[in-house]
Amino acid sequence: MLKVRSLFGVAAALVVTPLIGVPAWASACVPGSVAAYTTAGFSCNVGPITFSNIAVNVTTFGTGSVAFPSSSTPPTGNDFTIFDNGTEFGLNLNYSASAPNPGDRADISWTYNITSTLPISDALAALAGSATGTGTISLSESFIPNVGNIQIGPNQIGGSEIISLSPQLTSLSILKDQADHANTGSAQTSIMTNAFSVVPGPVVGAGLPGLVAACGGLIGLARRRRHQIA
Repeated sequence: MLKVRSLFGVAAALVVTPLIGVPAWASACVPGSVAAYTTAGFSCNVGPITFSNIAVNVTTFGTGSVAFPSSSTPPTGNDFTIFDNGTEFGLNLNYSASAPNPGDRADISWTYNITSTLPISDALAALAGSATGTGTISLSESFIPNVGNIQIGPNQIGGSEIISLSPQLTSLSILKDQADHANTGSAQTSIMTNAFSVVPGPVVGAGLPGLVAACGGLIGLARRRRHQIA
């Protein structure tokens, strides 16, 4: 019977030991307001990426304006929505920024931290908007540590850019500045996106699932030996 007990002890150790070092996960990100996402201590995850320390600030000049869907009466939607296409994981910031008259400006800064359970291989930034005359829209994005930067505009109207990160890290701080400048025309933007790709993880079965399967085999072996001893 001693052998049987030792086999069950090994099985229990295999299950419990890896769980001891598993970090607590943030809740999954869900569509919500800027007020909710910028609450002190808030964090959430999209796939393997956890977002935290989120801040959104607005600066306007002249008749420039920035409005978020949740601030409308009644609310017309969510300020933050989820970006997840299976290989890229991130957030959309939805808003309505306008610099309708010459000299107007509407700027938004969006900063946050991310951590990942897997190394981050690249970053995607996208901006939707339009301009008339000499109006411009732009998005500048930088990272801490400095692994490069992303620039959209002002000589292009929106679009997207991807940067490969070198070195590949598991934590970053992101600083985004989105600017609408009317100059002698007008400029409008409506959505910013940030998403990240990660290096694929181990094959299923190599980690915890494999340990669970191994435990099942050990327990089965223990039962067979117990019957033989009986």
